[in-house]
Amino acid sequence: MSPLVIAICFFAIALMRVIQNVCSKSSSMDIKSGDTFFRYSAYYYLIAGLFSLVTLSVVGFHGLDAHTILTSLVSAVLFGIGLYAGIEAIKGCTLIVSTMFGLGGLVISCGVSYFWFGEGVSAFQIVGLFLFMLGVYLLTPSTKSDVKRISLRTYVLLFIKLLSEGLIMVAQKYFALFSPLGAGANSAMYSFLTFIFNCLIMLGCLLFIYLRKKENPCHSP
Repeated sequence: MSPLVIAICFFAIALMRVIQNVCSKSSSMDIKSGDTFFRYSAYYYLIAGLFSLVTLSVVGFHGLDAHTILTSLVSAVLFGIGLYAGIEAIKGCTLIVSTMFGLGGLVISCGVSYFWFGEGVSAFQIVGLFLFMLGVYLLTPSTKSDVKRISLRTYVLLFIKLLSEGLIMVAQKYFALFSPLGAGANSAMYSFLTFIFNCLIMLGCLLFIYLRKKENPCHSP
């Protein structure tokens, strides 16, 4: 893959992360309970699944095997954790800090790629990661002049988001490297299953909360 294509892909990923954080920021204050979060998440991933279904229709419905199903299920769980941590964290920090922590998952993926997948990391890449983390450090204190400081809880949520974003990249790499289809792995099928699994998980959690409320009307999650 040419450097230009790689650069375009990274730019697209960064752009999608920014859009995701903007949506999370705009809706975070309306999500104040478990059932609201699961309802929002179910809609969120259902729409994402419908978009991926369009791509799947174009490339073809192939690649539905155990490897794809299990990897997409793991990715779905990680996406759900990352979405929750991101929505909760963004209530206590600025949009730019949340976005930078999300992109910080690159550090996780680079480390795993080096030690597990045996991929080389150049000095240029190490310097780039160092500068990136320095940027996160320099940007974070800017929120201290805001109405409220970043709490310990928000920092924990930000690091959970960073970890989940990094592990999602690792799962995607694992899918691409070890798929029985090899280089011809159907990434559209992987994406579709990931979003649909996530939607089903959120709906299942929402149903659980509904049944618990029905058994105990005085209890609020």
